[in-house]
Amino acid sequence: MNKKDTKETIEFDGFAIDPMGRRLFRNGSPVPLRAKAFDLLVYMISKCGEVVKKDEILESVWDGAFVEEANIAVQIAAIRR
Repeated sequence: MNKKDTKETIEFDGFAIDPMGRRLFRNGSPVPLRAKAFDLLVYMISKCGEVVKKDEILESVWDGAFVEEANIAVQIAAIRR
């Protein structure tokens, strides 16, 4: 991933994500993304190039709340769409 970090925006492959404003753009157009999918995307970007375990994702993105591992797959599918 070729990412360019600026003060507030992360850019990669035609996308721009503003974590503080909770906005995602593709080629300048807004991309709707639900809250947990957005949180997961920001987390995965922050771990670019690293192997991340499911437990780490659940703890970081879901903040220790009890959720099934299948939620990760559902949110990744939403991000990919």
